[in-house]
Amino acid sequence: MSSEPDLSIPRRGPRPAADEAVDSAEVARATKIPPRPVGRPRRQRAEPVIQFSTRLGMSYREAIDSVMDETGDTIREIIEHALLETYPGHFKQKSSKQR
Repeated sequence: MSSEPDLSIPRRGPRPAADEAVDSAEVARATKIPPRPVGRPRRQRAEPVIQFSTRLGMSYREAIDSVMDETGDTIREIIEHALLETYPGHFKQKSSKQR
């Protein structure tokens, strides 16, 4: 018994799609699909963000992981909060996310 298929047996041809005779423009006009919003809604004057990458000692990373587990905050939130609490005089008064 061979593991290869028998190619001498005639195969059935492709079937037409169920909606082959339906014009897609007619379907869209008939169902009146509401237009999709383009893009995301704008935030009110969101602060621009930059990519920040630096090396930390393992003990600092373990501390961040511990705080993440305890509070559920992200690394970004933890670092921003630490900077705001430690150096409040270096931030503008209109900072968007002070705790």
